[in-house]
Amino acid sequence: MGVIRKKSLPPPPSSIPKNPPPYPLTPTLRDQFRHPYTKKRVTNFQWRVYDCLSQIPAGRVSSYKLVAAALGSHARAVGQACRVNPFCPDIPCHRIITSSLTIGGFFGDSKQEGWPKVKYKMLMAEGVKFDENTAELIDKSLIFNDFVVK
Repeated sequence: MGVIRKKSLPPPPSSIPKNPPPYPLTPTLRDQFRHPYTKKRVTNFQWRVYDCLSQIPAGRVSSYKLVAAALGSHARAVGQACRVNPFCPDIPCHRIITSSLTIGGFFGDSKQEGWPKVKYKMLMAEGVKFDENTAELIDKSLIFNDFVVK
C-alpha cells in the first residue's frame, strides 16, 4: 500500500506583500490568473471566498463560519482559502476571526507569536480591539454578516 503524503504550500512570504497582484474581476482575467507562489489556478470556491472577504470594510470583522454560511460551505474550507490568499492585504483575510470571536490563525499559522500576531496588529490598526484576558472581540457590533453572494 502506498503512502499518502500531504501536499504543502511554500511558506508564506516573510512579510505581508506591499504590492499584491491586482484582484481580477472578470471571468477571463480570473481564468488567466496564477497564484504567484504556487503557480496554480485559483479555484472557483477560492474566488467566491475572496469576493466575500472584499466586502468586509476596514474596522469590521467576520468569522470563518459566517463566510461559510453565506457560501453554503464549511468554515475549514474558508480557512484554507484564506491561508493561500494571494491578494492580502487588499482582499482582507486578516478580518476573519473564529466563531468564538478570538483572533484565530493567519497564513495557516496558529502560534500566537507568529502570523496571528501580525493579524492582531493589523486589526488593532483598523480599530478592532480584543480583550486582553479572554482574547475575545470586545465590540460585537463590528461583526459583518451582510455578504452579497453572486
